[in-house]
Amino acid sequence: MGAPPDHHFSSEIPDEFDRWQTVLAEMNGESPRGQVLVGAALLDSLLEQSILTYLVDVPKAAKLLEGFNAPLGTFSARAIAALGLGLVSQDEFEDLDTIRKIRNEFAHKTNISFADDCIQKHTQKLKHTISSLGPQQSANGRFKVTIAKLTLRLTARLRHIPPRRLKYTAWPD
Repeated sequence: MGAPPDHHFSSEIPDEFDRWQTVLAEMNGESPRGQVLVGAALLDSLLEQSILTYLVDVPKAAKLLEGFNAPLGTFSARAIAALGLGLVSQDEFEDLDTIRKIRNEFAHKTNISFADDCIQKHTQKLKHTISSLGPQQSANGRFKVTIAKLTLRLTARLRHIPPRRLKYTAWPD
């Protein structure tokens, strides 16, 4: 016999699963460009939430992430900060950075699709896919699975950040 189930954890799974289903449904209803923009925006929002939840709880901390010229106001800066703060792993960071590159391609080019060579190359670098499908998985499929997996991981991780939140420490004079 194993350990008894963790009911606290299992009660939170439906919320995360519902969020994942909502995201997937929204992405599936979008054009390829919309899928990329919605998926990247969701991950950007989760990074922002994670960092704000981790930083010292002072009103000025939000200014690091919000507003004109915020130092952590971009997807790229947030992903780097999350890596540096230990909120994401190296593999997660690399996928976030690849998603950022894919987002930039779709945002700045008018005639682009998941069939384009540059997008194919980017999606081949994604680590959070369904490994059993290997190269058979389409570029669009690899992208959506990676968005879904990272969304689930970052959403689940949010509940573990508050106990680890940074606190002000009085420094010696």
